[in-house]
Amino acid sequence: MKKGLILLAITAFLGNTTAWAAPKTADEYIDSGEEYFAKGDYDLAIAEYTKAIKIDPKNAIVCFYRGSAYHKKGDYNRAIADYNKAVKIDTNFAKAYNNRGYAYDNKRDYDRAIADYTQAIQIDPNYASAYHNRGYVYHYNKGDYDRAIADYTQAIRSNPNHADAYYDRGYAYYRKEDYDQAIADFTQVIRIAPNYSSLVYYKRGFAYYMKEDYDRAIADYTQMIRIDPKFVEAYNDRGYSYRDFTIAEYTQRIIYSNFASAYNDRGSAYRDKGDYDRAIADYTQAIKYNPTFLTYGSRGSTYYNKGDFDRAIADYTQVIQLSPNYADAYFYRGNAYYEKGDYDRSIADNTQAIRINPNFAGAYNNRGFTYLDKGDYDRAIDDFTQAIRIDPNNAGSYYNNRGVAYNFKGNYDRAIADLDQAIRLDPNIANSYRHRAFSYMKKGNNKQARADVNKAMQLDPNYQSAQNLSAELRQLGY
Repeated sequence: MKKGLILLAITAFLGNTTAWAAPKTADEYIDSGEEYFAKGDYDLAIAEYTKAIKIDPKNAIVCFYRGSAYHKKGDYNRAIADYNKAVKIDTNFAKAYNNRGYAYDNKRDYDRAIADYTQAIQIDPNYASAYHNRGYVYHYNKGDYDRAIADYTQAIRSNPNHADAYYDRGYAYYRKEDYDQAIADFTQVIRIAPNYSSLVYYKRGFAYYMKEDYDRAIADYTQMIRIDPKFVEAYNDRGYSYRDFTIAEYTQRIIYSNFASAYNDRGSAYRDKGDYDRAIADYTQAIKYNPTFLTYGSRGSTYYNKGDFDRAIADYTQVIQLSPNYADAYFYRGNAYYEKGDYDRSIADNTQAIRINPNFAGAYNNRGFTYLDKGDYDRAIDDFTQAIRIDPNNAGSYYNNRGVAYNFKGNYDRAIADLDQAIRLDPNIANSYRHRAFSYMKKGNNKQARADVNKAMQLDPNYQSAQNLSAELRQLGY
């Protein structure tokens, strides 16, 4: 949750008064300024603080207060100017550094914001809000989840009931796909602050969903809906959690959201159930209300799943017309061209996807596979290598495909090395064992080839290519 300004408690030191009403003191102006501030009347608060500053220009606290009032008005430059005065007068004014950091944060000057939060922490190592605010910048503005988590943790150590720190740390863990830690933190928020934002149930429900704990996900989404019946995303995600019962959830959304969105999501539910005709009908209806490139893309994917590649291509082409720099549209249209056997157009589309997104590993892989089918093994190897470079931790299929290309070139040692790596990344892909069996057989290691082909048939008893290779090995006595 977004952090707020830190305000100092004011103790008003009232001067002696006489019947003839002595002039107000700086402290009295501060006191009346604080009353206006509490009412949200920041202009009058600023006027009172300004009078106090004229009387006592070396008073760091009143400079801080006026800066806070300017900050509340969204006048960040004047706020920063007053915070500057405060820290110049009192170099150990941690709260002024914190608030100046927050003003820089509002101005999107994140490096200066971090520097100020750090200064506040150096002055006061137990300053929970400064840790939280710095963590927030690392998290939401820098994408540095590890540093964010470290800062949120320190904020919690300083203030064990800091609900915002638990919430934001939970979301940072979620972004790191550490769903157990995310759930623990969101649960702690609910324990500490039962009336906290209902979004905590939504976020925790999403974490449960990612763990495939659908019953708990549904319970949290349901709680979110009880608190805010018009929060349409909760209906949407509860629908996903119900798995087989999503259509009723998406139909319910029609009550609360625009028709296009409801038809689109119900179409996705039909598509997930394999009811492609109803899905297409809903997508078509959504396009009638709001012809977005995403809905054309969803309908195109459904046509693709039906094997209607011409209509899929037509829809992907419409996506490209609406959003010419959407790399995925070229990628998916390239897949449809590939299925039609139009390899040149498939290559052209994947090439365009790569131009738009040079780190699109899937496009390199698919273009490489198309080159493989065209017998252009060197280009295929180059593309699979690029895919591996871009995404080495999810490259099982890329290593497999490059191994197959090396097999076609007769380079069996490199094929085995790649297929070894593919199996290490995913030991349950029959295709990798079958191709490695072929490599071993070509090298004369028929015993190892037999072990691999047996493994391939164990993983996929209907794998005809593995059965054919097994028959060849039997003829060789293995």
